[in-house]
Amino acid sequence: MSWSGTVTCSECYKQGHNRRSCPDLTEQLQRQFDVAKESGNEWSIERYGKQLAKRTGTDPHTGQKLKKQRGRCLEDMTCSYCANTGHTRRTCTHLKEDTAVYTYIIKQNRAAMIAAVEAAGVGIGSVIPHHYRGYHPVTDEYGKHTEPKFVNGYRWALINESDGSNIKNWDFLQTVPLRTLGAGRRTGECHLSLTHCEKQIADGRSLTLSKTCDVRDRMPAGYLEGTDLPQRAKTHFQGESREGKYAYWKADYPHIMEARYALGFDDRDAVEEE
Repeated sequence: MSWSGTVTCSECYKQGHNRRSCPDLTEQLQRQFDVAKESGNEWSIERYGKQLAKRTGTDPHTGQKLKKQRGRCLEDMTCSYCANTGHTRRTCTHLKEDTAVYTYIIKQNRAAMIAAVEAAGVGIGSVIPHHYRGYHPVTDEYGKHTEPKFVNGYRWALINESDGSNIKNWDFLQTVPLRTLGAGRRTGECHLSLTHCEKQIADGRSLTLSKTCDVRDRMPAGYLEGTDLPQRAKTHFQGESREGKYAYWKADYPHIMEARYALGFDDRDAVEEE
C-alpha cells in the first residue's frame, strides 16, 4: 500500500489490486500453462496448473470450480496428546477426561492437607524442634543438632501432584530458625512435613503451637476449588500410554482409576469383569 492509501501491485505496479489478484499475472500463468500443454511438458503442466487453480479456484484442465479444502482429513491426523489418529488435541476426549481427573485428585489432596494442618494445630507462629545432622553455625560443630524452627508460611504450590498417598509427608510448612528472626534476610530456611511435627508430639518433645490455625484464612482464592488447575492438567498426563483399557493406570496408579470411577468415566463393575 502506498503513502496515499492506494494498493499497488508488486507484480505489474498498477494501482487498485495486489499481486494475489493481479490479472496480468493470471494471464501470464495461463499462457505458460497452455504452452506446457502444447509441448507435453508434464512437470510444467503440473506446476502452472496448481498455481492457476490456487489463484482462480478453477481446475485449468476441466474448467470446473474446485471445492475449498478445510485442512487435512481428520482420518490422517494424529493427536499430539494421546497419539491416536482421527482427531486433534482440541477435541481429544482423553485430554478432557484427564483434565477432569487431575483436577478432581488435586482438589482432594489439597483438602486433605488443609484438614491435616488444622488437626495438628500447626500454623504461622508455631515453633517446632527440628533435628538434623550437619554443621551448626552457632556452635561451630558438626553432628546431631536440635534447633527450633519458626513456621512463617505455607508452600501452596506443592500440592499439585496426582499421588496423594504420602500427603502428610510433603514439606508443606515453610520454616526459618528462631535465631534468624528479625534478620535482614531469611537464612537457614527449610521445609518441614506434618509427619515430622506429629513425631515430635508423639515423642513428648516440646512443640509450641500457634494460638489459632490460620491456614484456611491464608489460602489463595479458589485453592480448594482448583481454579488454577485445568491449565496444568494439559501436560500432566502428557505421553501416557493408552494401549488396552488403562492397563498401565490400573497396575500402578489405582488412585487415578478411583477418580475415574467417581467421575463416571469408567464403571468399576465393568472394569473388574474384564
